[in-house]
This record gives sequence, C-alpha cells and structure tokens, in this order.
Amino acid sequence: MTKLSHTSHCLYHRFSPVNCPAGHCAEAKRIGVKFLGLTTLLQCRKCFLRHTFPTDPVDKNHSYYQDSYAQKGLTTDLPGTSELRHLLNTKFAGSEKDFSIYSGVIKEVAGYLGRKLTILDYGANWGYACFQFGQYDEVDVVYG
Repeated sequence: MTKLSHTSHCLYHRFSPVNCPAGHCAEAKRIGVKFLGLTTLLQCRKCFLRHTFPTDPVDKNHSYYQDSYAQKGLTTDLPGTSELRHLLNTKFAGSEKDFSIYSGVIKEVAGYLGRKLTILDYGANWGYACFQFGQYDEVDVVYG
C-alpha cells in the first residue's frame, strides 16, 4: 500500500468503530500513534491484544507482504535444505535466528507462576522462535 493510499484509507476510516480483532470488546487503550496520528496502536481492555487502527484491508496486506515487502535477514530469508539442517543440528546457536537468549526469562517466569506458559508468536515469519520455544517443557506455543 503506498503512503498516499494508506493516508486516504486512514482518513476514510478515522471515525469507524474500534473493535478488538478477537471480538472481545470495543474499548481500547491508546498505546501510541504514527503518521501524524493517522495510525494508532491500541490495546483491548479485556484481552490486552494490541492491534492497529484502522486495520489495513486483507487484500492490501496480502498484496504488500506477498509482492512488495522485502527485508534481508530473519524475516524473509528462507534457508535452503542444508542450511536448515545445520540450524536444526546446532539448535540455531550463533545465528540471527537463535532465540535462546529468552530461555532463562521463560523458565524463570514459568517457575515463578508454577505453570507452563502459552506463547503466541503473532506474525511468526518462518516459525524459528516458535520452534525453539516449543522445545522447552515450560512452554506451549500458539502460532499466529
């Protein structure tokens, strides 16, 4: 979506109802704003899900991420078979896809709460973090 079409979309939908994407409620706390206040990051007061408003149309989102978006590295680089085998054998150690730095925090929080954690990795790109977190006994992973 170009900046001009994004701006016109935001202006057109500026006074539309704000609804939680999970359908919980229409009450949200403003977390932040972008683009001169045209795009707002909100948090549902009931489920605490964060979402942008206005929401981009599904077809525009799909078109952008399938056809236009490119970012070198973790987000868009899909490893070949031998590179993926190496990443799995080394448990991603030393790569930009290594999420083991979070293991201590995850285990500490799970221990403190006395239960398994459920982690939602929304926008999980190729699922590297989900895969690694799913290896911990303290975690159930939900893919978003």
